This record gives sequence, C-alpha cells and structure tokens, in this order.
Amino acid sequence: DTEIQLSEANRYIEKLKIQIEKETQYNSEEKTKSEEAQHLKLQNNFLNEEVTQKAIDLERYKTREDELRVEDSIKEGMIISLKEENKAFALKLAEIQEKETRSSNELFAVRCQRDAFESQLKTRDGTIENLRQQ
Repeated sequence: DTEIQLSEANRYIEKLKIQIEKETQYNSEEKTKSEEAQHLKLQNNFLNEEVTQKAIDLERYKTREDELRVEDSIKEGMIISLKEENKAFALKLAEIQEKETRSSNELFAVRCQRDAFESQLKTRDGTIENLRQQ
C-alpha cells in the first residue's frame, strides 16, 4: 500500500516536474517574445522618427523649391523688363544716331559753304591785290 502511494507520489512529482518544465519553457518563450516585442517597438519608434524627419526634410525641400520658383519668376520679370528697357534705349539710340547723321550732313554742308566763301574771299582779295598793283 505504501509502495503504491509512493509510486503514485513519484508519478505525480514527475507530472509536476514536466508541468514546471513546460511552464518554465512557456515563460522563457513569453519573455523572449516580450523582449522581441520591445525590440520591435524600439525599431518602430526609430523608423517613425526617421519618417517624421524625412517628412520635415521633404517639406523643407518643397518650401525651398517654391522659393526658387518665386526667385526664378522674379528674375524672369526683371529680364522681360530689362529687354523692354533695352528696346526703348535702342530706339532712342537710333534716334540720336539719325540726328547725329543729320547734324554731320548739315555740318558738312556748312563747311562746304564756309570753304566756298573762303575761296571766294581769297579770290576777291587776290583780285583787289591785282587791281592795286596795276
């Protein structure tokens, strides 16, 4: 009778050992899963921070791109304005050159008249001198 009880007690102890071993293994697996979950949470947080930083960088790039577009637009406006001013200057220059040409032609005509009068004056002076010597 004692042997049967002892044998049953030993089987019960073996069952408890197996159950303890299973629970220890289960707890170990749970601990590993918990550690893995914690590691994954840390990785997720890191990736979320990276995504947030990338979004901030993208926003900066978009803002800078918009600023560059505005600068380009302003430059284009300035170029168009300067081209219009250049056209006006070119027209004024052509006008001045035309006046200069007219003035040069008038000056040439005046010089020709002067030269003709000087020549006539010299001729008359020569005639006067000839008449005096006669």
